[in-house]
Amino acid sequence: MKYLHQLCPNIDVVGINSYAGAATLGKRYREAGGRKPYVLTEFGTAGIREIQKDELGAFPENTSSSKGQDYRQSYAGSVLGEPGLCLGSYVFLWGFKQEVTATWFSMLLRDGTNLAPADTMKELWSGRPPANRCPIISSLGMNGSRIARPGETLTATLEATDPEGDPLTVDWILQHDPAQYGTGGDAEEAPPTFPQTVVKGTLHGAEIKMPDGGGLFRLFACVRDSKGGAAVTNVSLRIDAPVRKPQAKPATLPLVVFSELDSPASYHPTGWMGRRRLAKPGQRLGRLTWRLRPERSRKTQLLGTRRKRRRDGVIFLRSHLRPKTISRHSKSFPRECNTHSRMAAF
Repeated sequence: MKYLHQLCPNIDVVGINSYAGAATLGKRYREAGGRKPYVLTEFGTAGIREIQKDELGAFPENTSSSKGQDYRQSYAGSVLGEPGLCLGSYVFLWGFKQEVTATWFSMLLRDGTNLAPADTMKELWSGRPPANRCPIISSLGMNGSRIARPGETLTATLEATDPEGDPLTVDWILQHDPAQYGTGGDAEEAPPTFPQTVVKGTLHGAEIKMPDGGGLFRLFACVRDSKGGAAVTNVSLRIDAPVRKPQAKPATLPLVVFSELDSPASYHPTGWMGRRRLAKPGQRLGRLTWRLRPERSRKTQLLGTRRKRRRDGVIFLRSHLRPKTISRHSKSFPRECNTHSRMAAF
């Protein structure tokens, strides 16, 4: 930090993201020589890059009840605890988002139901707890091994209570763990669920008949109080069988190959992303050759093959190719071209 202040003296406020270490951020910032005010620009529960996998090879997720304590400690330690240094904070994530799981960073369920982190922040911001507090999950465990064969039945046990003594209901969901986790907060599709595997489910436990196909799964328990509060947790399971390859979804047009916009891309590129030629603003890059063979029965139309260089270094391309045509000739695409997408500077 001392070099940041020394070499960048015009920076007035420092923004810092912190998750697992957010509770001690202010202390560590001062010890590192930080003198300028800071904003805790993101904080929440620990992410998968800050924890270890369990014996099954899955990242264990804390209960939403225990996550509420994570948010409390972070805010108390590095926001309220640093009144002369911290200017404020942004909590992550006030909403619902599929990232690792649908509940890892989400402070609300998809329908807007509150979880414990939302209750905690409302109390810290207002100085008083909400009138209705979320249920509390104490534990979710398995009777016996968490490894099973297809068709085998496993039994789960659950302990949950409500602070006001409200009657509770529970939903049990078996879901495949993502084959690959996203990076940098990229949009992720929710893995498939297996509702037919729940043989029996109560507030105290469930019996799950494992589906065909191997790999990692998560058994979720979602406890609700019918007054806008909920608690969620999950336990990882493994099916000892060959992993079935996920089936690719049919492409729809416009096909987004790589995008920096809000729409999810068709794949996450890695490695070299094409020849990045330097071009001045306003310079024409010439005609881009797609090298695609049009179908005999249909004329292939390509739009945007000649565009001016935008000042922000972005070129838009659009294709009217049908999905089968794109898939059949995808290897022929020039590596610097992207279909209907925003791309970094060539």
